[in-house]
Amino acid sequence: MTSCLQLFRTLIPKWSFFEAVGHSPILYIQSKSQGAYGPWRQCLVPPKRHAYELFVNPHGQLHFLKYRILQSFIQNPNSNRNEHTTEYLNLVGLVKSEALHLNPQGQELRFKIVLQTPENFKIKKIDYMISKEIRI
Repeated sequence: MTSCLQLFRTLIPKWSFFEAVGHSPILYIQSKSQGAYGPWRQCLVPPKRHAYELFVNPHGQLHFLKYRILQSFIQNPNSNRNEHTTEYLNLVGLVKSEALHLNPQGQELRFKIVLQTPENFKIKKIDYMISKEIRI
């Protein structure tokens, strides 16, 4: 009887698992073309999912890789102070490739990282970092 009860308890989730929700980063890019910066545009938007991607999902895996580059930059506290860290250089490479897709005529760009945190059932956005100008 006790083993059946323990087996049943394993099927019920512990809600404390969902309490430890942290911040999630959002990456914005602003590109400069013809002497003026355009609006901030969000990049790393998750791709639409299809039923066949249950078995093969290259677009989702690529998105996960790009998002992981952003997360590794945030998790390293020294990466936003030092432009020579691996995390910063990986992020700059990612931002340049994404900027070429958003605005192929761009000459310079900036990126901004915003942290999205849940707070009292509302989403609060905090500016984490705005980069210097980067030449493409």
